[in-house]
Amino acid sequence: MLQINKIYNTDCKEGMKLLSDNLISSIVTDPPYGLSKEPDIVKVLTNWLNNEEYIHNSKGFMNKDWDLFVPNPSIWKEAYRVLKPGGYLLCFAGTRTYDLMCISLRLAGFEIRDQIDWIFGCYSDDTECLTKNGFKRYNQINNNDEILQWNFKTNELTWHNPDKIFVYNYNGEMTTFKNRHTDQLLTPNHRVYAKIRKHSRNEIPKEYEIIEASDMKKHWQKDFSVAGILNEGKHIDYPYLIGWWLTDAWTHNDGKACMFSQSKYSTLDKLQKHFNDIDVKYSEYINKYSNEKHKDEHVFYVTGKYADYLLNNFPNRDITWDMLSWDYESRFQLLEGLLDGDGSRDESRGYSEVFWSLKPERLDIFQAICCSLNIRSHIDYNKGCVYLNREHNSTQLQSMHYTENKQYKGKVWCLETQTGAFVVRRNGKVFISGNSGFPKSMDISKQIDKKFGVKREETGEFKTRHGGGIKSDKIQQLKPEIKQTPITTPSTNEAKQFNGYGTNLKPAHEPIIVARKPLSEKTVAKNVVKYGTGEININDCRVEYIENDDPRIGKNYQHNAKAGLEIGNNKDNSSGKKQQLHNNQGRFPANIIMDEEAGKILDSQSGIRPSGKANGNAEVGIATNGQGVPPLRRGKLISRDDTGGASRFFKQCNYDDSDYEVINFMYCAKASKKERGEGNNHPCVKPLSLIKYLVTLVTPPNGICLDPFEGSGTTFIACQELGFDHIGFEMNKEYCDIAEKRLNNNKGI
Repeated sequence: MLQINKIYNTDCKEGMKLLSDNLISSIVTDPPYGLSKEPDIVKVLTNWLNNEEYIHNSKGFMNKDWDLFVPNPSIWKEAYRVLKPGGYLLCFAGTRTYDLMCISLRLAGFEIRDQIDWIFGCYSDDTECLTKNGFKRYNQINNNDEILQWNFKTNELTWHNPDKIFVYNYNGEMTTFKNRHTDQLLTPNHRVYAKIRKHSRNEIPKEYEIIEASDMKKHWQKDFSVAGILNEGKHIDYPYLIGWWLTDAWTHNDGKACMFSQSKYSTLDKLQKHFNDIDVKYSEYINKYSNEKHKDEHVFYVTGKYADYLLNNFPNRDITWDMLSWDYESRFQLLEGLLDGDGSRDESRGYSEVFWSLKPERLDIFQAICCSLNIRSHIDYNKGCVYLNREHNSTQLQSMHYTENKQYKGKVWCLETQTGAFVVRRNGKVFISGNSGFPKSMDISKQIDKKFGVKREETGEFKTRHGGGIKSDKIQQLKPEIKQTPITTPSTNEAKQFNGYGTNLKPAHEPIIVARKPLSEKTVAKNVVKYGTGEININDCRVEYIENDDPRIGKNYQHNAKAGLEIGNNKDNSSGKKQQLHNNQGRFPANIIMDEEAGKILDSQSGIRPSGKANGNAEVGIATNGQGVPPLRRGKLISRDDTGGASRFFKQCNYDDSDYEVINFMYCAKASKKERGEGNNHPCVKPLSLIKYLVTLVTPPNGICLDPFEGSGTTFIACQELGFDHIGFEMNKEYCDIAEKRLNNNKGI
């Protein structure tokens, strides 16, 4: 008999032979998927039906020998033997080899009872989103705010009212990207947009890729976008003059004139030229300095319509957030005026410019304007300035910029946008990122034309991309360089035949087989009494109502943790007293587990709809029969009044009491690096939150859970935290050592 609560470094088939019959209460495991070359199915079934093992002569997933093929029935037969009658087995499987895994389990004697689908999405809470009213944190955004979203294909920025804001609790490791121009703290599964150069011998990439934050390698060159082009907005008169007025100017004591001053010769010439170009009426005075270190100051006394315009429209000389609503030309000229008034330029390095102010909000607005003009910038609040660089609209991270990931406990959030990305800022550094968008499949038609060496025909239409910032400081040169990629059509007959074909669907789920060892008793109840197995833990796995104002409850109901859901002020309730509708157990668990990204997709397709009517088997609020049981007679049908998207019926774990619609699904899209542990190089680590849910679902009280393919110990850690006994087998010594280290670290938490 083997010792309980231990992982054994041995082949699971041999290890299970040392366990007695009917010992194990549940099995939760992530076995090899066999995602290699397509097997000879006839040979597989022939071998299995003859009680022979099938050996697959190919390389396994990621060249791992242990993943050559799905486990043979002989392995599952040992699992079947040690499992108690009625005991459940939860087994992960690949979408391409799910059928073989089921057949192997069936041949071992298991019943296939069901399938659970694990459907695969943020920013730290100090990350701010750019709105028309300024940079705001998630809890400051209201329904009327418009956020600045970004299209990674065109580099275009547009304003958009977010439909939803997603907020949930997170406790784990966050991925960091940090250099002089960006400071990002993201959940590991957060999708970022970057131009990635994986090796110096590779060509410099021109297109943005969408990749999860934790998949970024240290040695890759990564270009992150920090600016784009905002083309929309209203035209404003005299924006360059306004820029000067808001900086190096003041109101004359008579209240009728505007005063401008300048001592730098280069900007003095620009100011005088602008006055002359638009026919400004002014008087000029020169204050001479005896100190050679100081240049003579030129002061302009401006009157007339221009003075009236400035005094009436900008009496306080404030830079305001509504300037982001100006059109591109107006914002660009405003920027030039602000820089000439309170800025500095390095003449030897034409791209290095700085805007100065002691007021943080002026710096914030100036930075946002830079972002909208495709200009990279970052703020130094200590020095009171914004640094900008017109040569680039992105920032590059190399291996020297690598920073260690951080442990984080608190709120994380994201917005729903039309384009999948939007402008955010952290610690004064603007960047563009998002959590939606999916990897592209290969365009078969293009590959066929490429194979034949044929140039594709251009349609005359273009995909537009804006280039980098404007290099010239001339006010007249307003528009950025525009890069246009022609849209093509197939040239060869073969390519035309397969136009619109690809190679991949979006990977969006992983099946979990729900199998059970047949009951030994005539009923489940008798089997449970004898072995403690045969049931699944419904109540502890319900989709729970967590907060009193949980929107899933419905607008006419009140929630009380002890009393459940109550309804008041109902037309059928003449007394006006609140009546209990049902208890607080939550929704019955479904065979789908999803994260918030999958939930958004589901809700966008289902729309917001109310639930159906209650079955009305018993009237609400009626007297009982004295034994606490209401009479079994049909009462009046009472609507649940439960409104929302279809995602509310599936597994969730956190709910935030924000004023906005929040959908928080079981957050288990990817195992964090903290869960992996130091040195954990196992390629198939499952999220701890997911495994804990599965163990809870099928393991009875005081039960022993078995994992024949323990890997790096996630199932053992889940059992350890839940208080269940566990036995695990793992044939790879390296993974056993990693599991042991993870378990020891977990004990200290």
